[in-house]
Order: sequence, then structure tokens, then C-alpha cells
Amino acid sequence: MISPFRWLTRRLPLLVCFLLPLYACSQSSTQPTLLSNLTPTPTVSYTLAGGGTCVRLGANLQAPYVNVRVSHDHYQAHSEPMLVENPDNPLNLVGGTKFFPNPAKYQPLNGYFVSFDGGCTWADGGVFPGFQQRYTLTTNIAFAFGTHNQVYAVVMFQGQGGMSGIAVSISANDGRTFSNPVNIFESPENEVFNDKPWIAVDRTNGPNRGKLYVVWSYEHGGGCSEGDVGKVSNSCVEEIAFSRSTNGGKTFTPPQTIEGNAPFCTHSLPNSSSLSTSCNKGIGATPVVEPDGTLAVAFVNSLGENAQAGQYFPDRLLVVTSPDGGTTWSAPVSIAAIRREPDQRRCGYPLQHLQQSRANLERAPARQR
Repeated sequence: MISPFRWLTRRLPLLVCFLLPLYACSQSSTQPTLLSNLTPTPTVSYTLAGGGTCVRLGANLQAPYVNVRVSHDHYQAHSEPMLVENPDNPLNLVGGTKFFPNPAKYQPLNGYFVSFDGGCTWADGGVFPGFQQRYTLTTNIAFAFGTHNQVYAVVMFQGQGGMSGIAVSISANDGRTFSNPVNIFESPENEVFNDKPWIAVDRTNGPNRGKLYVVWSYEHGGGCSEGDVGKVSNSCVEEIAFSRSTNGGKTFTPPQTIEGNAPFCTHSLPNSSSLSTSCNKGIGATPVVEPDGTLAVAFVNSLGENAQAGQYFPDRLLVVTSPDGGTTWSAPVSIAAIRREPDQRRCGYPLQHLQQSRANLERAPARQR
């Protein structure tokens, strides 16, 4: 019989050979893994069902980039394009721009394009119907998708004798075709100049779901066009007009002005009331519906440089908000003051960054308009 001691000594080398790998494994599991030793997982590139060959997701875009031609019409020039994506179908894109029959004359017509494969191929819809019969030009197009794949296109139009207005064309088939325009507002000759409209649709699940909101610059008093070169006339009043539709764009409310008053809008320009606090040098209004249904409208208040007053006023980015679909409005909140040189153009459309959490945004009490 082999003694236990001799049995252990004979098998000790085998036990050591068996236990050492286990010890090594237990030790290595507690050591950090170096990133340099990892093999990167390749990014998978994939497409959306129905997307064109230009649609690739999950891969970083790299040069050379390929331009996709959208227009194939007989017009000699296009300018100021605008593009919108269907929130319910990212492959459905609708775009619009000015169509110039003759670039030597400023008489553009607004037209549109539509894509159903993510922008790889486009159908040219031509100019919007119903404008050429009455108006000399249409411009400043903006789009918004509705709650059931409708597309709303808002434009500014002009006619003979200085008449101008704001209208909406509606598509009930994802942007394939558009209806004749529905007038929101039309001013008498040379009394009001309507400019730079923008549109938003409430797509939340709140009580105002489906409502349309349109804002634009409502200019009167004369001399407003001088603002393009940095000098706004004292007599020019540029209010922010607001109108809404509760029936899908069939009718709109009469416009109301929403720019409000605030201490930081105080000015003492000649031909204006002493120390006026009205923020009525507004332009470039853009509406956004926040996730909680609050309607926010940002715009630029620009007094420019006034030689008579001998003062310089910075452009100021402001925002007003409505908690009830445009029935009541807050006083304006100042976002930023922007200094520019006297020969520079005023700031254009403000860019809104609206966050779902709004804990840091202080609002003034709402006021009835």
C-alpha cells in the first residue's frame, strides 16, 4: 500500500499544473482591460425600407459628398429654399423655393418639390396654383406638416399698387399636390407691408392638437425697407402679427400683434413717444410648439443705428410665449443682445433651441391681448 504522503508527492506536479491556470484566470479577471487591446466593433450601415440608394444610416458621412439635383424646370433661377421632413415618415420630404421667370426682374413665384425616398429622387410640382391670376409675386415660403400627413405652405404675396398679404396653400396627400391659397390677411394698398411669414402646427396630444399658428412681420408707418441696410426709419413700426386656424386651415383669425413691451426695449427715437417700451421693431418671427403644448415665438427686435438720436441700439433676440394656443401672451423675454456694425444687415430669422426641460426659463405673467 502506498502511503498518503508518497501519493501526494507523486501527484503534486499534476495538481500544480492544474491549479496554476485557474489561479491565472482568477487573477486576470480582476485586472482592467486596456482599450488598446480591444478590437473595435464595426458600425453597421443600413437603409430605411423604401429609402433610395443615397440613404445610409449608422455610418459617418465622408467626402466626397454628392449633390442631388431637385429642380428640372424651365425657370432661369431659384433662391431661398426651405425644406421640411414629415415627422411620421422621414423619407417624405417637401421643399420649396422662389422660381424666377426673369432674374432681371424681381417677380418670383413660389414653387415646390417632393421626395418619398429620403431625398434621393424628387418630383417637381411647379409653382403653387392660384397665385398668378391675381398677384405679381410670391415669396418667403415656409412649410409645416400637420397631424395627418397634411402639408401647409405659407407665403407672402404682393399685388399691384403696393398691396400685400399672407396666404396658406394646403396639401392633403403628403405634398404631391396643393390647393388654391387660403388668405390669412390682405392689406389695402400701401397701408401695411406683410413680410417673412412662418408657420407651426401643434402636434402634441394636448387640447390644441392640430391648430395652425402663423406669424409674420406687420410693417407700417413708412421707411421700413431702410432696415435692410442697417438704418430703420423712426416712423417705421414693425410689429409681430399672429393668426391661428382651428379647422385645418379653412379659416384664420384676424391678426393680433404679440411683440409686447419690456424695459429693455426702451428707446427715445425722434417721432416716437418719449421713452417708449414697445418692442415694435420686430422681424423674422419663428413659432415653435414645445412638448408641453406651449407656443413660443422668437423674433429679432432691431432699432439699428439712428443718426438723429446719435445713439446705437443693438439687435436683441426676444421670445414671447403662450400657454393656451395664442389666447394670452407673456411679455417678451430677452435671450441675447447682438452688436453689429452700422453697415451690416439686421439679424434674420432667429434660431430657436427649445428644450423639454424649461426650469431655467423665467417668464413674465401672461397678459390678455
